[in-house]
Amino acid sequence: MTLTLRDELAERSRRAACHVAAGLGLKIDSTELIAFASNMVLLLQPYNLVARVSGEAAVIRSEDGAREREIAVAQFLANARAPVVAPSDLIDPGPHAYDGLIVTFWDYVPDEEARKPETEAFETLAHCRASLASFPEPLPYMRGYNDARQLFHDLWRNDTLGAIDPGDTVRKLVEIDAMLDAGGGASSTSNVPLHGDAHLSNMLMDAGRGLWIDWEDVCQGPVEWDYACLIVSIRNDEMSTEGDSPAIATAIEEIDRDVLEILIVARNLQFDLWDTAIEVLNRPDKIRPNIFLRGVRDLRRRLGPR
Repeated sequence: MTLTLRDELAERSRRAACHVAAGLGLKIDSTELIAFASNMVLLLQPYNLVARVSGEAAVIRSEDGAREREIAVAQFLANARAPVVAPSDLIDPGPHAYDGLIVTFWDYVPDEEARKPETEAFETLAHCRASLASFPEPLPYMRGYNDARQLFHDLWRNDTLGAIDPGDTVRKLVEIDAMLDAGGGASSTSNVPLHGDAHLSNMLMDAGRGLWIDWEDVCQGPVEWDYACLIVSIRNDEMSTEGDSPAIATAIEEIDRDVLEILIVARNLQFDLWDTAIEVLNRPDKIRPNIFLRGVRDLRRRLGPR
């Protein structure tokens, strides 16, 4: 039976997390896979230490210092007592490279609630943005969206768009880009620090308080991008009620509704492109196209040989 890239990454991720932890002086007795998406998230015992191993995400996303920036941002926010899960203080949180993967270490917070309170999500996200306003380092502009634009071109060039209509996608990208440019783009004085990937799964509930994780796409841009990400997540949540909740109605009172609606289109497009890319990556090796050479070469250049 041919293994998919995801199967291979799962096993390599376990080995990478244990190897790096051992090199930092920890003896790992057992590992538990607690999340399995674009990143593999493992709980390492007996330390209750979380290892997040970047696999598919590292291949698909651009590698412009994202992991180093994520650790710096999360530590900055934790020091400011913002509602985030902090990088581990038990060992060097990283990022660490092993076997072509990137490993980071985090405090363990058990996610106590399957149903995430929407009002809590909007309020804690706003708290994080306010705290991040004094972050001393520059943040990239609309990182997740710009990665999606590049991903579309990679998929199209390799004839792997699947059900995605290239003409319709180009029209959407032109509309989104025009709106961003009209607002001043990367140089706009109204840009704010953003989580960049603010969906409900990236907020853990601990003692009734929402704590944000996964700052890989942290960036700067119009505040409506964080709202768009969260609203799409809420609308797609199987546990959400029909229609928009009072939390959404209240949250969007003071933002530009037109910008929000266009960025909701952008977020849905990002999801479609990401899902298509993951499907391509999980094809058998013999037919998987060379679609992500750009990302792989960049990743290997930073990490060195396997």
